[in-house]
Amino acid sequence: VEFDATAYDEYDNVNETNDEAFTWENATEIGVFDNTTVGIHEVTAVLDEVENTTTVTVEPAAIETVELDPADDQEITAGETVNFNATAYDEFDNINESADDEFEWTNVTETGIFENTTAGTHEVTAELASVENSTTVTVEPAAVETVELDPSEDQEIVAGGTIQFNATAYDEFGNVNESVDSEFTW
Repeated sequence: VEFDATAYDEYDNVNETNDEAFTWENATEIGVFDNTTVGIHEVTAVLDEVENTTTVTVEPAAIETVELDPADDQEITAGETVNFNATAYDEFDNINESADDEFEWTNVTETGIFENTTAGTHEVTAELASVENSTTVTVEPAAVETVELDPSEDQEIVAGGTIQFNATAYDEFGNVNESVDSEFTW
């Protein structure tokens, strides 16, 4: 924003119009306000100990980046949750606070909570104004809840014969818990 200052005498006669003759606060020596920090700023022109002040309100510029918290990939056990927060920034690193509730989330609730209990790696994305950021959550199976045998039906064999059984462990969410394959007791 470019400001012009004019000094008047006690009879409203123009005394000075050269912007460079004034001392400026929160503006360049020629009255240009170029602060990019969001907020309310006072701009003052001073000449011969007489001053006049106005305010400039800086609003965030267009969204340039979205940051997630936590930003690092997460690893949890099925049944646990992760609470994600997203923050939108403009090109000057100002937070766009008006956008807090407008994010479109993928694989989390509308408030950013990851609750998926399916084992595997899931991408979490927050998007606002076509700007997005992603991270991943890897869900590991929870403790063993049930064991299934294959074959599961009663079997009959001739003496001396063998039957190969396979066991599969599942957590309470139906995820296969492969970490216990070698731990079965037969």
